Amino acid sequence: MADSVDQMINETIKAKRGGGLCDDEEKKRLDVLRLAMESGADYVDVEHQVADEFSNSIYGKQPENFIVSSHNYQNTPSIEDLGKLLARIQATGAERVKIATTALHVTDVACMFQITVHSQVNRVCGLTLVDFRMLKLMLRRSYKGVH
Repeated sequence: MADSVDQMINETIKAKRGGGLCDDEEKKRLDVLRLAMESGADYVDVEHQVADEFSNSIYGKQPENFIVSSHNYQNTPSIEDLGKLLARIQATGAERVKIATTALHVTDVACMFQITVHSQVNRVCGLTLVDFRMLKLMLRRSYKGVH
């Protein structure tokens, strides 16, 4: 086993309005993220709703370690709506994009796959979250009789 293990630090603080746990005021939350970036965090993940504000707070610089993300904990939008969301995120100037959605049907994974494959951004991470109980139901409906 190696003597040392490389570790990567991804700093994110999600606001309560976006499904996170942070209920601090927006400025304070962004200050913490900026401090994490200045302190050497490998990546800083900022929601697309505040990406422009965060970018302005770091004097318009878009560092390599800046991720702009979107999280949808209710569903997976249509391919068209995901495409529009990706375009809005790209308009922030982000070099790295993360889109996370919640799958309600097995085809939701295909929607996310299509968006990530056809993206004009080199560094796109598409995540489709699923509750394991829901996965079992989806598979049962999709493959009729699989238990």
